[in-house]
Amino acid sequence: MTPTDALLELAGSTAAAAAAALESVCGRPVEVGRATVVSGAPAALEALPVPGVAAVASYVGGAGGYTLFVGSRTTAHRLAAAIAGADPEPTPAEGDLDEPQLSAVAEAMSAMTAAASAATAEVLGSNVEISPPRALAFDQVDTVLELLDPAPYATAVELTLLGEPCRLIQLVPSAFVAQLTRALGGAESAEPAAAGAIPLDQIRNVTVRLSAEVGRARVALAALVKAPSGTVVCLDREADDPIDLYVNGRPFGVGRLVVDDGGAWAVRVESLLGVGGDDGERR
Repeated sequence: MTPTDALLELAGSTAAAAAAALESVCGRPVEVGRATVVSGAPAALEALPVPGVAAVASYVGGAGGYTLFVGSRTTAHRLAAAIAGADPEPTPAEGDLDEPQLSAVAEAMSAMTAAASAATAEVLGSNVEISPPRALAFDQVDTVLELLDPAPYATAVELTLLGEPCRLIQLVPSAFVAQLTRALGGAESAEPAAAGAIPLDQIRNVTVRLSAEVGRARVALAALVKAPSGTVVCLDREADDPIDLYVNGRPFGVGRLVVDDGGAWAVRVESLLGVGGDDGERR
């Protein structure tokens, strides 16, 4: 596998995971476009909307690198409104962003980078840590470039969020690309892998994050910030209702909460989502 192929594989996996996390934060669908590999940060940041907003997170330890989420000021206004439980329409003016709006962008980016790091760790077979993201408004692209160390490789995936074009960018140093290429090209499968797929033998022993969601609630951000300790938030399910299971943030199946012999909470898996179509059929 060539470095370009490995980078495209990584970009596709992380974009899908990040989009799913972003959907859970804002409650709206996110469209994921085609991944591309470009040379360095300046090329990845070309044709960005200016003025705009960016959230930057760096990989800590290991090979280094960055993940960026960039969009227009309108994107930030709409995202903040959606997170607060308000209607993101109509399109607000391209005004200055206040601290709560930048915090909303940072919150969304935190969820995205957590999902992206899990997806990256799954590909590499090792833990990947990402720093807390920094959100900022910018009037020129150079303001963003000043925050970044040079990197020879970059990937860019176009996203559509709340009707606005955005971009997920990863800046990848050479050492990271070498590690990634080894991880994706080290084992041979008895049958050729489908285009863009990771051979099964490479992922059988990968550790994934399994989570169980007992319910959801939509709460205004302002009310949540002011909520005192001890506040009770009602979820949208009864105590004995089925719960949703997720693997690295992606829907995986349905289960029930139980208590094991030691008194700890556990999950009994009742069904797994089908893999043959988009209708969510369980098996």
